[in-house]
Amino acid sequence: MKWNIVALIALIAFVTGCESSKSSTEGTAENAKVESTDMMDTAKKAGMDAANAAADYVKPGFKVFMEDGRLWVFEEGSEALAEFQRVGEPAKSVTLVGAGPNGLTLRGAEREVLDRYRKAWGL
Repeated sequence: MKWNIVALIALIAFVTGCESSKSSTEGTAENAKVESTDMMDTAKKAGMDAANAAADYVKPGFKVFMEDGRLWVFEEGSEALAEFQRVGEPAKSVTLVGAGPNGLTLRGAEREVLDRYRKAWGL
């Protein structure tokens, strides 16, 4: 999730940078500062929206993250969770399409964790 926000900020910076370079009279330091603040607000809002969406699916003993409409599920305190928070998507993962609450696709590092999460939801 951290990398998605960074990528979003970089993309917005690139696009707005290209737009502001079209006219030398448009790009003042004040405008750049305002644009930068707007980009950060947009990125923060996107991150908060994902965090708020994931909060609806929290169960005791699990940590969840919403990313691209999919719910990443990890056991609290697990090495897989620590690695996900450190580097992002694991090299190996399990995907259960439509198997989560409200038909969400579940993703995780271990099938057993996803099965326990589904059981916690009564699925």
